[in-house]
Amino acid sequence: MFQRIVALSSAIEGVVTPSRIQGVTPDRVAVRRWVLAHAEVFGILGILVIAGVAHGVNMLHFPYFETDEGTYMSQAWSFVTEGQLAPYTYWYDHAPLGWIQIALWAILTGGFYTFGSAVESGRVLMLVIQLTSTFLVYRIARNVTDSILAAAIASLTFSLCAYGIYYHRRVLLDNLATVWMLASLSLLLEKRLKLGRVWLSGVALGISILSKELTVFVMPCFAYLAFFRSHRAQRWFATAGWVLIVGSIVSGYFLMALLKGELFPTGTWLGGTNPHVSLLGTLLFQADRGRDAGLLSLQSGFWITARQWASVEPFLVVGGSACAILTLLAFRRNRAIALVGASTLALWAFLARGGIVIGFYLVPLLPMLALCDGIVIATVIRWGTAWLDSHGTRGLAVRAVVSTVVLATSVALLLPGYDNQQLGFHSDHLVLWNNVQADAQQQSLNWVLGHLPRSSRIIIDDYMWTDLHDPANGSPGYPYAHWHWKVDLDPAIRNGVFRGNWRNIDYVITTPQMISDVKTGHLTLVGKAIAHSTVIAHFDTGGWPIDVRKVTKSAS
Repeated sequence: MFQRIVALSSAIEGVVTPSRIQGVTPDRVAVRRWVLAHAEVFGILGILVIAGVAHGVNMLHFPYFETDEGTYMSQAWSFVTEGQLAPYTYWYDHAPLGWIQIALWAILTGGFYTFGSAVESGRVLMLVIQLTSTFLVYRIARNVTDSILAAAIASLTFSLCAYGIYYHRRVLLDNLATVWMLASLSLLLEKRLKLGRVWLSGVALGISILSKELTVFVMPCFAYLAFFRSHRAQRWFATAGWVLIVGSIVSGYFLMALLKGELFPTGTWLGGTNPHVSLLGTLLFQADRGRDAGLLSLQSGFWITARQWASVEPFLVVGGSACAILTLLAFRRNRAIALVGASTLALWAFLARGGIVIGFYLVPLLPMLALCDGIVIATVIRWGTAWLDSHGTRGLAVRAVVSTVVLATSVALLLPGYDNQQLGFHSDHLVLWNNVQADAQQQSLNWVLGHLPRSSRIIIDDYMWTDLHDPANGSPGYPYAHWHWKVDLDPAIRNGVFRGNWRNIDYVITTPQMISDVKTGHLTLVGKAIAHSTVIAHFDTGGWPIDVRKVTKSAS
């Protein structure tokens, strides 16, 4: 569209020259030409500004600091300060490259408290990740369709999706895995695909997989994309190199476990008899979590969660999935488009496998669904304008109006997401930008630092772990402040610190997440401490209450 505007402007300038219009100087004409020639660049910058405002405004105050955010920040802290992969026993629940990236961010920005608390500093990284992902979505759509409209629809709907903003703000491994997955795909879809880009794509996908393992499911689609887009004389060489690079990076995870004697489970021939954590054992555990019939049962966790997603984000979840299927019809004419759709369906296949499905599992799918929507809608519009041209209706004005209306409609179709009852949006559709529920967590952290003795034995939610163990002001930390899951399930903490007795616990700082975990996870030691405690400080700034509770040890 912008190219046509440039062409029209040049044609007009050829007829109406500066000499014919009094007051129009050659310099002004040159400026106008430069602006029109760079119109798409300004458009991209505009989209990034919109994405940055939508994501960045109030991101440190809403949503509340989730347990996983504190976990990844504490693991990054442990990597930097202790040279360990986690402050507790690392049990291979996820590959470590995700929080190693967070650790590098902390090093590059001057520490874990450059932007506030540890989680707040991590959230600033998520803003950088979101802007990068938005740009990559635009780039992918632009390259695969040669359509500015497709790129604008995809990037704007991705960045303005309410469900996405909620989870993109959080320090999640899924966000890190997503940006590297998009980088890999973008490199494979460059107009001139050279061997260097193919292999860089392999590096990017390897990093993505070791950031969060689920993106391994797009590997077959990306490998075929590398094959058919490479030069005919280099196809097998390029593809073999790509697969080898991805495999080498991912195999490093298994090699690390093997060298530590933690690859095979205890009690197996190669695992020995000494109790230890195990990579393969953890993978089997993770694969069995929430095991059900998946796609084959409408009552499975997959379908229950998918229906929830479809009700709050119908344009992306329903529309994007339908468009992903439609893109497969373009396999012969445009395999790149078809493989974008196939990659989207591959991620759906992971969710439908018959295992646990958590809300933020949708994160890597959102940009792919947005891409499918943008590709199909822009293709239909292209066909429609071609039909109008064939029937005598020509003109840039018509195309501009149609494109503007379609883009605005696509963004408007995201509005149901701002009424998401599950995330608390229904009572205030602007909750993303005016709720300050996370402030209670910051206030409770400050209160603990100012009132509780450093020798206190405290049960905490992991969001404050790093800030308590290594306070920002350099004062002594709380070495006996421990995450509620570890208090019950880690023998070194349960028996070594608290000796299996709730009377050895001084304080419990409860959150709704901790209360829920105590019930669903059967955390008996934590439950007893809470039951024998009284509230000495309460904080609630927006629906996520925090209580500082003192354990009454004389109780029976």
